[in-house]
Amino acid sequence: MSARLGNAGSTTRVAWRLARHEPVAYALTWIGWVTFFSTPLLTGLLVKVVLDRVADAPDDGAATPWTLLAVLVAIEVVRWTWLILIAVQWHGCWVGWQTVPRINLLRSLVAAPGPAAGRLPGAPGEAVSRFRDDVQDLAMVLDVWLDLSGAVVSSTIAVAVLIAIDPRATLAIVVVGFGVTITGILMMQRIRTPLFERNPYGTMSDIAWGWTYILHGFTGVALVGLVIAHVYFAVRPDKWWITKGMIFGWITRRQYLEYHDTKRWNVKGEKSRA
Repeated sequence: MSARLGNAGSTTRVAWRLARHEPVAYALTWIGWVTFFSTPLLTGLLVKVVLDRVADAPDDGAATPWTLLAVLVAIEVVRWTWLILIAVQWHGCWVGWQTVPRINLLRSLVAAPGPAAGRLPGAPGEAVSRFRDDVQDLAMVLDVWLDLSGAVVSSTIAVAVLIAIDPRATLAIVVVGFGVTITGILMMQRIRTPLFERNPYGTMSDIAWGWTYILHGFTGVALVGLVIAHVYFAVRPDKWWITKGMIFGWITRRQYLEYHDTKRWNVKGEKSRA
């Protein structure tokens, strides 16, 4: 608790030095958070494995839904138990991230050489803001890094899987998603956040800001369009059987025989059962 942060030119630099004060603790929290964010990818992989083995089941896959349900429940129990454990680790880091700067602020007032008049807050409200709000914002930077790291790692793996399935659809999703994200981060410079120092005038020209707003609007509308398209096809009367099958986990034999293409999806032993 005796780390001296010293003078830093930016919040990000101070936050990085604060994380390096207890690198093992921060690394453990980072690994735990990334693992929690990435676990749904493992869920999807296991679901694929279970469904791929339906045809090999001795009872023609009758027990597969219960096996799949047991796998999903087990994964979620382990995942949320892991979150509880990592939350304990995170809480210790959260307390440390706020304690170290406050100790250094107090040490600067009572033990640093030279007159303390220039280092004293000008008013009680300013002192509260410096010791409570500013320190909490600094800790929020490190906390946001954890969330962003988990999202980036899990998204990168998910994009790689999507590329292996359909590169063109992946390109459309990635372009729209990155367009909204990047332009949104740029516009966040104009408001106060733990990530950036507020700069209402921005770092770009007026023309660049105009194109940023236009691109953010178009990509945002495109995302809404993707959602609306999914909802539209889910509620169309001729597609209700698909939506019902996704909810209840089964379809009628007539629908199976009408839409199942045996040439593309040749289930083992299907001819003998037909």
